[in-house]
Amino acid sequence: MRTGATGLPGTCGLSGSGSRRKVCGATSYDQLVSGVDPAELTSTEVYPLGWSEPDALEWGRHWYEGLTQLLEAAAGADDAVLVWLDR
Repeated sequence: MRTGATGLPGTCGLSGSGSRRKVCGATSYDQLVSGVDPAELTSTEVYPLGWSEPDALEWGRHWYEGLTQLLEAAAGADDAVLVWLDR
């Protein structure tokens, strides 16, 4: 499993100041999904299902820029962001 700048899985390392606040925005969507194996996502039943479809990793691309802007703005204001993922 890949880790973010904080060393925790799936984090962007937005705490702190300076360049650490820019980690998500500096990571392109292509970099984010590089090395991700759709077959592994299917075999471990990662939601949403359908990873065997062509361009399956593209589903989140159009949300990524807005998400990074939100996280960077929150970090710049020293605000926390709570993300709730529910099936």
